[in-house]
Amino acid sequence: MFTREHFEKIAAAIAEQRASDSDQDSAQLVETLADIFAESNERFSRAAFIAACNAEPRAEIRRHVAKQNVKTIARNKARAKIGV
Repeated sequence: MFTREHFEKIAAAIAEQRASDSDQDSAQLVETLADIFAESNERFSRAAFIAACNAEPRAEIRRHVAKQNVKTIARNKARAKIGV
């Protein structure tokens, strides 16, 4: 399983590449990797990864992240109530 350290190193490499290349392909690479990482780690944050890669998330990704954040907040509140 990938850890936060893995994601940060990959994002740094992508950000470095994007700084020297404004090609649309790199944005697609970021999205594809974000999909893979989200499947491999339930705690993976697409928004944080995309931001670390200096990429602008697509509108549908922003909506998805917003929904996930609402679900996470609700789950955390429920856990706090029961003391988990």
